[in-house]
Amino acid sequence: MTEGGGDNGDGGCGRPGGPGMGVRRRAARRSLFAAVAAAAVLGLVRAAAGATAAGPGVAATGAFGCGHPAVRVTAEAAGGGAAALPSVGRQAAEGGAAAAAASAAGTPTPTATPSPADIVRAVVAGCTLTSSAPDTVVLLQVNGSVEHLLSATLTLPHPGLPLTDIAFGVTSTNGAVLQAPTADGDAAAVAAASAAMLSRRVSAVFPNGNARVVNVTLAADFDAMVGTTNVSLVATTLEPADDATGGGRVKPPTEGRGEGDGGTVLTLGTATCSYIIAGISVYQTASDGSPTLVSGDGHGLSIPYTALLPTGATGAASDATAAPNKFSLSVFVQFANGTSSAIPASVASGPTAGAESVAAFMGGVDASLVSWSGQLAHNAASCSMTSAASADAAAPGGFRLADGCGFGFYHTATGGVQLGLGVEPYRAGPLVIGLAWSALTATDVDLMDEVWTSIVTIDITGRPPPVIMGVAPWTDELGAAGALAAGDFASAPTMLRPSGGEQLVYQAFNCEGSVERAVAVTLGGDGAQSAVGGNLSSGGGSGSGGNDGGGRRVTFLEVPGSYLSTGAPAFMQYFTVTTVPGNGTGLPWQLLVTRPSVGADGGSGPLETVTAVMSPGLDAPLSYDTRLVAIDNMSPTGGTDTGGATITLSGYFPGLQLGRGDGVFFNAVRVPDRYIVSVTASVITFTLPPLSTFGRNTDYTVTVHVAAEVSNGLAFGFWSGSTVAQMEVTGTSTRGDAYELGRCNTARFTVMLQPLSAATTTFKWTVRARVAGGTDLLTTLPADRATRDTLVLTSDEVPLGDYTVSVTVTLPTFTVSSSSHLRRTDALSVGVYLHTPPVRAVTVPDAPLRVAALIDTPGCFTPPVSGNDSLILKWSFMGRTTQWSYRETEARAQASSSEETPARLGWEYVVPQPDLEYGRHPVALHVSYAGASEVHGTASTVVEVAPSPLVARIRNGETVVNVNTKSALTMVGNRSVDPDVVAPANGNAGLTYAWSCVTAEAATDDPFQPSTVEGGSRSSPARDACPLALLPATDASSAWTVPPSAFAGLPGKVSHVYYRLVVRKSAANAADAVLGTRTSAPTTLTVRVARDEAMPALTNFLLDVRDKRGVAIDPAAVKYFDDVVLHVATDTPGTTWSYSLVSPLTDVATFLAPSRLLVEHGYYRPDALGTLGNRLPLGIRAGSLAPSTAYEVRVDLEAAGYAAKSASLTLQTLERPSVVFPTPAIMEGDTGTEFSAWAGPSFNDSSFVIYFKLTNEAGETTCVGGCTGYPLVRFRVGLPGTYKLTAVLYDAQGAAELDVKTLDTPLVVTEAPDVQDRLRADLLRSFRRGDDASWTGLAKDVAFMLSTEFDQPHALTAVRRMAVAHAAAEVAALPSGDLAVIGTRQQLEANSTALVAADDTVPTVEGDGSTTTPAAAATAAAGSDADLKTFVSDTVYEIIHGGNRLFCNSVPNTLHSEVCMALVNTLAMQQCLSAEAVYSLGATVRCCAENVPLRTAGKMDGLLATAFDNLARLAANADCAEGSGRRRLRSEAGAPSQIVPDIYEFIVAQTTSIVGVDKAAGFATRIRIEPEAPARRSAPTMLVAGIVSGDAAVRVNSTDQGVPTDGALTTFRQQEAATPAAAELHHGVLSLAVASNPEQLPSLGVYGRDSGTSRTREEANAEAADGGGPPDAGELVELKGLRGDGENNYFFMRPVCLERVFGTTGTKRLLFAYYQSPDFVVQSGIQEAPHYAETTPGLFTTRIYEEDTSTETTGKLRPLAVADDGPHCFCWRLPLANVSAFDGTDDELRPGVYTFTELKEYGVDVAKGEAFHYWEDTVLLVGSSISERWVEACMDRPGLIGAAPTTRIIGPLGFGTTVLAGFQSLTVAGIIVGVIVAVVVALVASWMVATRTATGGALPPRGIGAGEVFVERDVWGRGTGLAAAGGDVTPAVSPVAAQ
Repeated sequence: MTEGGGDNGDGGCGRPGGPGMGVRRRAARRSLFAAVAAAAVLGLVRAAAGATAAGPGVAATGAFGCGHPAVRVTAEAAGGGAAALPSVGRQAAEGGAAAAAASAAGTPTPTATPSPADIVRAVVAGCTLTSSAPDTVVLLQVNGSVEHLLSATLTLPHPGLPLTDIAFGVTSTNGAVLQAPTADGDAAAVAAASAAMLSRRVSAVFPNGNARVVNVTLAADFDAMVGTTNVSLVATTLEPADDATGGGRVKPPTEGRGEGDGGTVLTLGTATCSYIIAGISVYQTASDGSPTLVSGDGHGLSIPYTALLPTGATGAASDATAAPNKFSLSVFVQFANGTSSAIPASVASGPTAGAESVAAFMGGVDASLVSWSGQLAHNAASCSMTSAASADAAAPGGFRLADGCGFGFYHTATGGVQLGLGVEPYRAGPLVIGLAWSALTATDVDLMDEVWTSIVTIDITGRPPPVIMGVAPWTDELGAAGALAAGDFASAPTMLRPSGGEQLVYQAFNCEGSVERAVAVTLGGDGAQSAVGGNLSSGGGSGSGGNDGGGRRVTFLEVPGSYLSTGAPAFMQYFTVTTVPGNGTGLPWQLLVTRPSVGADGGSGPLETVTAVMSPGLDAPLSYDTRLVAIDNMSPTGGTDTGGATITLSGYFPGLQLGRGDGVFFNAVRVPDRYIVSVTASVITFTLPPLSTFGRNTDYTVTVHVAAEVSNGLAFGFWSGSTVAQMEVTGTSTRGDAYELGRCNTARFTVMLQPLSAATTTFKWTVRARVAGGTDLLTTLPADRATRDTLVLTSDEVPLGDYTVSVTVTLPTFTVSSSSHLRRTDALSVGVYLHTPPVRAVTVPDAPLRVAALIDTPGCFTPPVSGNDSLILKWSFMGRTTQWSYRETEARAQASSSEETPARLGWEYVVPQPDLEYGRHPVALHVSYAGASEVHGTASTVVEVAPSPLVARIRNGETVVNVNTKSALTMVGNRSVDPDVVAPANGNAGLTYAWSCVTAEAATDDPFQPSTVEGGSRSSPARDACPLALLPATDASSAWTVPPSAFAGLPGKVSHVYYRLVVRKSAANAADAVLGTRTSAPTTLTVRVARDEAMPALTNFLLDVRDKRGVAIDPAAVKYFDDVVLHVATDTPGTTWSYSLVSPLTDVATFLAPSRLLVEHGYYRPDALGTLGNRLPLGIRAGSLAPSTAYEVRVDLEAAGYAAKSASLTLQTLERPSVVFPTPAIMEGDTGTEFSAWAGPSFNDSSFVIYFKLTNEAGETTCVGGCTGYPLVRFRVGLPGTYKLTAVLYDAQGAAELDVKTLDTPLVVTEAPDVQDRLRADLLRSFRRGDDASWTGLAKDVAFMLSTEFDQPHALTAVRRMAVAHAAAEVAALPSGDLAVIGTRQQLEANSTALVAADDTVPTVEGDGSTTTPAAAATAAAGSDADLKTFVSDTVYEIIHGGNRLFCNSVPNTLHSEVCMALVNTLAMQQCLSAEAVYSLGATVRCCAENVPLRTAGKMDGLLATAFDNLARLAANADCAEGSGRRRLRSEAGAPSQIVPDIYEFIVAQTTSIVGVDKAAGFATRIRIEPEAPARRSAPTMLVAGIVSGDAAVRVNSTDQGVPTDGALTTFRQQEAATPAAAELHHGVLSLAVASNPEQLPSLGVYGRDSGTSRTREEANAEAADGGGPPDAGELVELKGLRGDGENNYFFMRPVCLERVFGTTGTKRLLFAYYQSPDFVVQSGIQEAPHYAETTPGLFTTRIYEEDTSTETTGKLRPLAVADDGPHCFCWRLPLANVSAFDGTDDELRPGVYTFTELKEYGVDVAKGEAFHYWEDTVLLVGSSISERWVEACMDRPGLIGAAPTTRIIGPLGFGTTVLAGFQSLTVAGIIVGVIVAVVVALVASWMVATRTATGGALPPRGIGAGEVFVERDVWGRGTGLAAAGGDVTPAVSPVAAQ
């Protein structure tokens, strides 16, 4: 910038482009001011002389010299008017100038020294301020700003003035145009304001340093109003005081003038320039008349949104208005020729005045919306400014806006110009209007190359509430791609469906930033009208709120992912809510929006919930339809399995929308849209799809779904021309092509249809000789014989010869038939039948291949050698032959599913999965008698193993993934699997991959399918092959990563990428070569691509579906009857996620209900999330998913630094079968009748098994036919009665009941003569034949009859008759001719006679109800008791032994194991069993417990608990023969009980195995084992389908999330109970935890623990004696371990020892068991208690188990081997129950512990005191507290430990006189870790032992005095009081109940 005058070219005042041009636009504004240095200003004058307030066109003088009249302003009159400069001042100045001139000419001057004032006056008189500027400058203001530089030069005469004494100021005659100081301003303020606008520079100085020439520049920024103004530059100085002692300069005005400063402001010079600032200014006039500029950059109007609302608006629905609120702004136009909108054109000067008139410019202004968010509804394309607005005094705001116009210019009545705007209410944010006017400068020669532009900015402030603009039901059209974004939304009223589940789309604005949107609907209350009047209630809606007007509020929740925000022109948001069930009309509603509030600092504050404002017409209440969706008629009601028929439904189907999933359903499968012909509200017509569309069933229920509402169902049946009749033949032997019916055999022909159908069928049998003219044998038999599904023929009914047995089955539309060749022979043969298993795969079902036989022996055959009637079975399969008989079970180890072998007693052959091969394999069975091989039979069948379909899986099975152009996506195909690979880790071995990819501009259901289907064409979005960047390097790649650039490079309209994967596998060996190459069905992944997002999408995650055991599940084949767990895996730190259901709509509202989820610890719960978000898997409870349904589950993920994204995964559940169970031919018989039944699933599948159950009149259920799972069974019923027969369809593992059918016809069983007499013989015969099914049923009946629970009439008679029959059979079996034998025979006969005579002792019931017992038989009864007891004992032992051999030779089968447990518990209902029998029962229990598939183990809890109690009771009572007795404790008896400690160890191991077998790491629970009062029963009971019946009760009481539920785990009763009998009885409490690392163990917060690890035992004892506890008592210490029952009762490990247990990798799955129980070691009698008169001490057993990898059987456990060389790693805190010995008198008494150094081996007998010893030497005491009653100690390894109140434990009996600390029952702490599912096992077999007082019976240890009571106790301390009178001992209970 040049600092000279106008001659410098840029400093003068001139027209743009001419001399002195100094115009700058705002773009140069900052650089200009940066170049102009700020300088101090000396002073200002108010106005220069002659600088008048000139109007437009008036020019001022451009330069003034010092000779012009100066303005004299005194300091005192700084604000006054102008005054004349005094003459003295002028003369002085002139004198000064003359002196200077003389000096310059060398002329001598007077020697008089002038005063400072004279010098200044002289300088003022001679100075000049000049500028070369022209008269007027015209500038064009663009976007509200234009700049200009005005320069001038101040020349001062000698001696000049110091620069600091010179001040420059600026004045403007129009402050609205140039915001410069005005003449009436304070001098100091004016000077300060001017300083920022000016710059000055001294270009010449005098020798004395004073300024001679000063250049000054004004940088004028015209950024205010347009218009005209005169701008002046004024130079001033101060006149010094006249006194000579002034002593220097006077302060300039800028330094302030104080009292007495004096001096006068002198004007050095003034330069003035006139400006015309052309353009348009839009402004608002304030109340004081001042304008507020709205146009131009940096200007704007701020107005709260509330000021633009209709008058009186409060935010209610009725306050909203459809019309915008109008207001106007003033407009001022300044033309370049000096005219303006304020001056009529008629008086304007200039040749272009008329053309530039205001009337002419309005149509030439181009206006547009630059930035807005819905504040104006303006269509710039169709809105002309010529007619956009017009003045109308009668209209609101005084003007009208044309249609489509949101703003416009108009003339007022007075001729002024206004800008009128129509602002939409409740719209906030900045509004920017762009204006351009080329006509303004078109005729000006200097400005014609420039175009005037500007903006109008209006900031509407505040946080308005959301506003609802529309609501409509979701329709197919509304959901079409782009419909909402294009603004195609029409609000429409809707009638809600009563069942809810309907989706309503809301159009609103101001919903940005919301975290939740929900519609609150008030059911009932004010304004609500119901169809029947009165208040309304919801039909089960989700969500609840406060009452509103007396009604109940329910909430329609937003559908996740439905939110859509659109921009111009509508600026709307859309979201969808799902309705809930309800009823009624006129229901008020509100939209509630939760969003962050505005904080004090302007940022986000706490969340707030606001109510939306409704547009007019939307305040109409909602209404529910009063009619339900219904099907009135369906025609036809059946069709062929090929489909094609036209089906018509008539009824009520309002609002059915196919696009949202509505439609016609067959069971749970929807008819595809392409088959729908037409849909109206009353008629639906569709083409019947093929049966394969819906599944494999033949009978379906047809329903119509509208939203979540489901209509009534009508039956529809499919029939197939491929249906065949399959004949199953039993009781015969196959020889060649014939079934051979031998002498004494019975053949059964059963016809079954394939596929099965429940349709009505009729049967017609014929049996014709295979000769010409053969007659039908059935014509001679009863008429109904030939019309049942089963034909029974005995050998007596069929003459010798060959026959054709035929059956014709008639179905509703066709008939099928089948025939077999029957040969009747006279030979003795064994009937053999093999069940043919359905076609199966290698690993499906998840069980070995099982082939079972039914064997019938000839009834008239007796083996030549007695007892040699066992059968030899030879199984042949795949070249391997195995011979078997029941004898093989004697020495056989337990069978497993990993060994190919006969199982049970030989009637079943098992082939493990790894041994299976593809193909058809023959199986043959040859059966013969061991003692007569010529009597035999054979049967064969074929099993087929087919390959499973390969499973193609992209990533981990996700169906939808969302990405953006900044994110990469990992594509993985190698998680595809071949299900037939037994080892899951190798599931993808040998697979090859083939990828396909297309892109689309919108979503499509069939991206890889042709665009045409049957019946015509179908439109589809444009699809193209993917660019190479989206594809793998080769089509065969198994994994690759799609880079962000690949998504960024997609064409702009592409929004979807579809990937398809097909996997293939070639035959691995020659055996599989016949299969060729296997190919999977294709799988598709939809990738949605978002654009213009600031952050990358979160894509590095995988969705993984597994069961609770962690086994992977194919998402396309989910078992609806099993637990399903959805895992989310990601390595992005801080990622959290939530779950929701997208479809089906019927389940959306309830999908995440707690009743449908696994709510135990470690699983997602929507109502229990922490502040950091969810990172837990979603566990779906078994049975929560419907069959044949596709569930689209959405996962929304968030992480800092990533755009929140979602992914979807579809869970397709399997089809549900139904059971077909025809009524058997024989439903009436006696206890000797062999009944048969068959049933099957509605479609063949190897994953199904059938169980048959019998229910008696008391409701007790038992499984018949051995619970084998085979569809054909035979059974006998040993107890007469009326029964219901039920067929139950289970999955292969017996985990879930899929369907059940109970016959309407009861099974009636009467008592047959002498049948019960033969029961024991039948048992033996069944066992030797290998008939486990018959043996199991008879064994349960006999065991029950021999038990104490058998209370039917004549119970004793039945047992005696059975014993007599058995004795008679033994007599008959003895050989004759031997004296010894004869003697034995006679003794047996005598015994039999005595037993028969004893039968008469059964009381006879008289007519009056009294009973009599024949006295004559009393002696015989007494004499036969011993024989009877021997018979009972022997029979029970035989059943126990047989059960052990049978069940320990069975492969896993849950229901079969339940039968086993039920038999064990029935056998345990004996008064007394030998130790050998109890051990055998225990071994059977182990087999039953372990022979259970992993995921069904929990079903055994109740039965197992009952068995534990029974075994413990029997163990304590093992030698309870007559005449023996027990004193108070078992240890007083001579021989110790070996089995008591074994049973307790068994309880720990088996409970841990059953409860923890399928639990993941992190699981923890506590189990109480306690007996309850037994229930009397008349038949065995068992666990049925997970529901415990009879006495096998299980109470599950849980504490969830730290809040105990009702019925929470009850506590033990304290030992301070009034009497021992009042104490609660129990077997103990087991705490269990599963962990893979220390962090997964429960946390223990413990007070008072010694935290030191270096103290010795002596130091710890000393500290305990001094203070009763360690020094840091009271300090809370965090530990990892297991808590027992009570605060001071827990087990933990030292932190330094944790690695010894878990290892360094943390991959072991360990089970920690902590069991607190009575001291069973003392109670067994192996060790005596130190002082048995006191409380029995308790034991604390700790066991750590690991999975046994040495066997192939999954789930087996073994104790963890822990080295004992560690530093006392395992620690306990134990409760002290008795501290009375610590009275301070004996310093030697200390709290202590004891342990057992050795543990008795299971089943090995030891002598008393031999194996167990009390020792303390192996224990390190680390702390104790007498006051708090605890002692803490550590050992080298886990084991048994107990608390003792003294340290006098130096040997086996070294206890002194103090008592051991007993087991203290303390309150359960409640929570172990997180959530504990506290399973409380209730043991039901409570029992009481009474001492039988008879001859030889045990007497009390001393005589009993009158009134005294002798308490005989069992091992638990329970007892029966025996009162004595006169020294006699009389039992207090009846002898019947006594032992």
